[in-house]
Amino acid sequence: MACPRWVVGELANLLNAEVMTTLTAADVAPGADDLMPVLVGVSLLLYYRQDIRRYINVLPFALALLGREVAAVDLLALEALRLFCPRSTKGFLA
Repeated sequence: MACPRWVVGELANLLNAEVMTTLTAADVAPGADDLMPVLVGVSLLLYYRQDIRRYINVLPFALALLGREVAAVDLLALEALRLFCPRSTKGFLA
């Protein structure tokens, strides 16, 4: 049986809540003005709740690995590209 697709607004709300929880746990606080465009872009790549879980599961590791070396919003965008558009990162992400 196929997974049901969620309504786009519900996925975006869930994504926002999960990302904020993850960033708070990692003690990272990007500004809302910086974060919202990235979350809107990431939400366009998501179709199922499992997509959000996959995305959220890699963020704590990436945040711990790179710490303050990379802006959090850049890291969020790069991780979304790495997971959901892997061909787009071939060559510049190892």
